[in-house]
Amino acid sequence: MKGKSKNRVRAEKGLFERRKAEKQRSRDEDRRALESGQKSREQLQRENALS
Repeated sequence: MKGKSKNRVRAEKGLFERRKAEKQRSRDEDRRALESGQKSREQLQRENALS
């Protein structure tokens, strides 16, 4: 039984790490879009409010 709980913890940690990386990529993309003038701060706020 202990082995299953360790595997579950590892799986949950893996999901957490993937989600954390996805969020960082999204923030990086938003920052680049803002800095390049592709999107305004208001556009990004609207888009992020929908997610």
